[in-house]
Amino acid sequence: MDIINASLSAAPAGHLSAKPASVEVSSAALQTSETLRSVHQMVSADLSVIERQLADGSEPDYPAIFGPLLQPKIAALIMLTRQKLLDLQQADLNSLDLTDARAELIGYVQILFHLQAAEALRLFYDFAEEHRDGQEKGLWANVGTRCLNLLARLPGEQARVLAFLHTRPHAQAQLERLSHSTNPEVAQAAQALHVVYRKWREEPAPALPVPIYVRLYRQYVQDLDANANFGLASWLIANDRVAQAVLLEDVPAILLGIQAGPSEALRWALRFAHLVMTPSAVIDLLEQALRQDGLTPQRRIVILREIGNFNQQTNDEPEGNPAYNRMLLQSAIACDSQTREVAQTAIQLLSSVQAYDALATIVEHASSRPVAERAIETLRDTRQLGLVTDLMPHRKDLQPAMRAAIKYIQNLRGMAEAVARCETEEMAQVYFSMLIANRAIEELRTLSKKTNNAGKWAKHALAEIDPSLVVPEGEKE
Repeated sequence: MDIINASLSAAPAGHLSAKPASVEVSSAALQTSETLRSVHQMVSADLSVIERQLADGSEPDYPAIFGPLLQPKIAALIMLTRQKLLDLQQADLNSLDLTDARAELIGYVQILFHLQAAEALRLFYDFAEEHRDGQEKGLWANVGTRCLNLLARLPGEQARVLAFLHTRPHAQAQLERLSHSTNPEVAQAAQALHVVYRKWREEPAPALPVPIYVRLYRQYVQDLDANANFGLASWLIANDRVAQAVLLEDVPAILLGIQAGPSEALRWALRFAHLVMTPSAVIDLLEQALRQDGLTPQRRIVILREIGNFNQQTNDEPEGNPAYNRMLLQSAIACDSQTREVAQTAIQLLSSVQAYDALATIVEHASSRPVAERAIETLRDTRQLGLVTDLMPHRKDLQPAMRAAIKYIQNLRGMAEAVARCETEEMAQVYFSMLIANRAIEELRTLSKKTNNAGKWAKHALAEIDPSLVVPEGEKE
């Protein structure tokens, strides 16, 4: 799990509180973030072990898995569960997010039950009572009922459970209702505890010492800004789930997360896959992801942008990786007027690696005229229109766009020629402002090679667009 935890070191900035900037708020938000990351890292590997053993059909030895740090790890798990509950109350979750979140909560509470952490269940019962009149009333009611049911089934911690009941009349009333449950197991446990409590309350036992994990948990809560980092705990946990799928190369699970999982984890999942999977496996995963039915344009754009990042990272030569270029090309060609933004993203990413032949292929084969016209505009801006000149007899629908692109370049070149004839900078500035507005980089570079005033002015214009475009004296482009 070390590689997973290292990769999780930076959550999206969007998970930090969006409060007005101030030293106090920023400090509290950072402290909250650090606390949540710390508790997550403490139990992340153990939770994965438990999940794998349960999936294999074996019964985990919970105390042995948590090991000598049992008390701090119980406190960390309580903290994660608490934040997960708050995330569920605050977040607008899609169906998969909600299903996963509820399953995780049930699993965490069940782990605490197996660890005989009665005080943890008591804490969650009280936490649910505090929130029962707020948002998500059904959630908090279920949490309270679940924890009370588990407390009734902890005979080894009965003294703590009886003391808990004695100071909470609402819990006594709820226990009475559980004793009439249609679930025989729930009813039997509640009835047995109710009988014991009636005898115990006549001579209550002295209070038991507070467990170490409760004191550690309370310290964690003191470190938190209650309004900061909503969603961070869920994000960390969701990434663990995705990381496990990636490490096991469980492609169906990864694809499900890409299509319907937490949207903020999509980009991270693809980057982690690129980090740990073989190049051929990553390419296969990306191709399958893009072929998914029902993939929203927004998610498709995220995938394409990550493909663009990989394309630039894995190739020192221009024109990009053929496999990545093919995915971008096919994505653009498949678009229609309703998904024009997807096509624009793919075209821009192809241009960024100088994959001009791929852009020419889009012009030739795109069924959507706006998509093909966008590719023509990109070839125009990179002065590569010559690649599609011979295609025009076969794409009569694109001839107006082609003529407009040619005229556009001619106008820019005319402005550049006019600059060369200007005697003063004031006269040239009118043309330079238009060249800058149109990002006429090629024309400005040609001008900048001149040794007269026009060359000097052109360098200033290039620097205004992007300082890196200016070639220092004595250097070759």
